[in-house]
Amino acid sequence: MSGKQVVERVESAVYTVATDGPEADGTLAWDSTTLVLATVRCGDVTGLGYTYAPAAAAHVIDDLLAGVVKQDGQDECPIERAGHVPEPDTAWAR
Repeated sequence: MSGKQVVERVESAVYTVATDGPEADGTLAWDSTTLVLATVRCGDVTGLGYTYAPAAAAHVIDDLLAGVVKQDGQDECPIERAGHVPEPDTAWAR
């Protein structure tokens, strides 16, 4: 895609899914999993991403990230510019 592109829409959604039964890892117990979904629309391209996180992560998408990516006059659509998935930062695992 060439020319100036504009991110028209950034949306988030939160889905809480019950587990089959109570689960625990020895420190915490839970009975559901929360998925946070993000969608970004730029021209005829839609990007989708998700994570398993507290519902508060949707506020980060709506209140912080949306303002960063919704900038007029980009040389290319930020979705296309991303083009690849960066390696996760695993420094904490060392």
